[in-house]
Amino acid sequence: MDNRVYSRPLRVSFGWACLIALLTAGATPANGRPRPEAPAPSYGAYVLGRLAEACGFGAGVQIGRAPVSVAEAIVIDDQETILYNARALERLDAETGTGWAAVSVIAHELGHHYYGHAAAGVAGVAADDVLRCELDADYFSGYALGRVGASLGDAQAAQRTSIAAESAWHPPSSERLRAIEAGWRDGLGGLPLAQVPSCRMESAGPAPAPSACDPGPPTVAPLAVQTGRW
Repeated sequence: MDNRVYSRPLRVSFGWACLIALLTAGATPANGRPRPEAPAPSYGAYVLGRLAEACGFGAGVQIGRAPVSVAEAIVIDDQETILYNARALERLDAETGTGWAAVSVIAHELGHHYYGHAAAGVAGVAADDVLRCELDADYFSGYALGRVGASLGDAQAAQRTSIAAESAWHPPSSERLRAIEAGWRDGLGGLPLAQVPSCRMESAGPAPAPSACDPGPPTVAPLAVQTGRW
C-alpha cells in the first residue's frame, strides 16, 4: 500500500543529492550515479519492510549495498532505491551504542522518497528549500521509528553523533532534532504523516490523540533491532 501524500510545494525539483546529514560524497561510477553492488541482506530488507508497513509506504522501494558514504535515496531506471554502506552503518551503531541509529538512517532515506525529493533534480532550488527537504526526511524518520518501538533518544541517536554536522546542505542539529521529535510524537500518537512537516515542527507539546474519523496508521509490532547484520 502506498499512502504517500503528494504535496506540491514540497516536490519542487528536489533530487537524489538531497541526502542525510551523515552523507558526504561517496564513491560513484563515471556517470556520477552510484549503483547497488548487491541486494540488501535479509536484515536490511527486513528493516525496510517493517518501516514500510509502519508508514504505509515503501513496499515498492528497493534497497541494496553500494559504494556510498553512508546512505542515499536515488531513483535508478524509474525505480525508487535506497543505497547504503554496510560498514558505515555498523560503525554508526557502534558509536551511538544502539542499533536504532542505522535504522533511522534508512528511515530518513525512505522519507526522501515519500516526499518526492529523490525524484527530481536540485538545480536552481533555493538553499532554504534544500534545507527544508532534509527536515522533512528527519520528520519522517522520527515518525517511522516512533511507529516501530524506538525511544526518542534512539530515534535521535544518529543525529547526535559528531559527524552529523551543519552544512550548506544540512540544517543545524537543533532543528533536525526538533523535526525528529515532532515525527516521533506523531508516530507514537498514531497520527497520519504530516503533509507539511514544518507545521508539526512548530507545534509545542505531545501530538494530540487521533480522532475517530482519522485514526492514523494501524498499530504495528516493534521492529527487532540487531547490530552487525547490515
